[in-house]
Amino acid sequence: MIFVLGNYVFRALFGTVNLGVTTVWKLANGDLKGLHHPEWVEGAPPSKEFIEFDRMLRSNKPAVNIFFNVQLTRLAMHGMRALIKPRKSGHTEYIAGVRCLVIKQEHTSHRRVVLHIHGGGFMSGQPEQYTSYLRELSDTADATIISVDYRRVPEHAMPSGKYDCIRVYKHLLEIDGIKPENISMTGDSAGGGMVLLVMQALVRQNVAVPGCAIMLSPWTDVTMNKTKFYLENEHKDCFLDGTTMHYVASIVGGVKTEEDRLTLERNPTYSALYGSFEGLPPLYFITGSHEVLLDDTLRAVQKAEEAGVPTKTWIARNMCHVFPCFPGVFPEARHAIGRIASFIEHHT
Repeated sequence: MIFVLGNYVFRALFGTVNLGVTTVWKLANGDLKGLHHPEWVEGAPPSKEFIEFDRMLRSNKPAVNIFFNVQLTRLAMHGMRALIKPRKSGHTEYIAGVRCLVIKQEHTSHRRVVLHIHGGGFMSGQPEQYTSYLRELSDTADATIISVDYRRVPEHAMPSGKYDCIRVYKHLLEIDGIKPENISMTGDSAGGGMVLLVMQALVRQNVAVPGCAIMLSPWTDVTMNKTKFYLENEHKDCFLDGTTMHYVASIVGGVKTEEDRLTLERNPTYSALYGSFEGLPPLYFITGSHEVLLDDTLRAVQKAEEAGVPTKTWIARNMCHVFPCFPGVFPEARHAIGRIASFIEHHT
């Protein structure tokens, strides 16, 4: 009942409007002509659990969207906790004055730490929504997880959340026995974009960057350019749609008109895509072939490779936005966490 209610609330607020009539059939079937990594699209047909997840989201989609506002959007995000199936895990600590959720591995010889930055369009979300994903990652990677409850828009200006994450990271460097190479960063959606923004700021400040970073379906361009896969995957992604993202972009960066979009373009304060990728650590991008923000990943990968950053990319066949965050729902998420843990273990 809670599952259905949370799902219905989310879809009622985030109903999809199809913007394009083309499909990503070639991409989904591994035809990546023009892209330089044909191995990117991988995976077997979706599991029965994922198919049910997809069906559940789509079946509760209303015919029309209702009026958006910040509080309703946050209510919908909160309702998504029923989908993610969080479990009680971790405890609250204030690190450098910033509230964090900490999930520790008590019996380990490693000093491995994962700094997690949650998604939610920079305006919603909280660490407790991710406890299922974070506990699974902690167990698999044998790492302590620190998830930052950063300040969000519109109550706080966009850079405030970034500054919170930077303060927490710098504090970790002051702890005896923890070195930059012991730390990895991970984030989903807006949190994935925030991971890149934080590391770009660290490079500018001449602060040592973490050992590696993992971005899940990162939102790297808040100008919401209607690029190829934004249009083609609008009706493919069961979890996220362009209508939602345009509303969130209007709150985060004030993108309401084409003039606003052009003003924000190439502004690295909001969009990591327009910042420098020089000096970043090894990066792992994970997304789905049905992802509405797929171009945000592809363009970020291109910039990272042009800057000489070691980059690994996995586009999972038929998967949706932030699919690894659902290990309690379908097996593809658990498989993704295994890949993430292997990357962390290799680099930290």
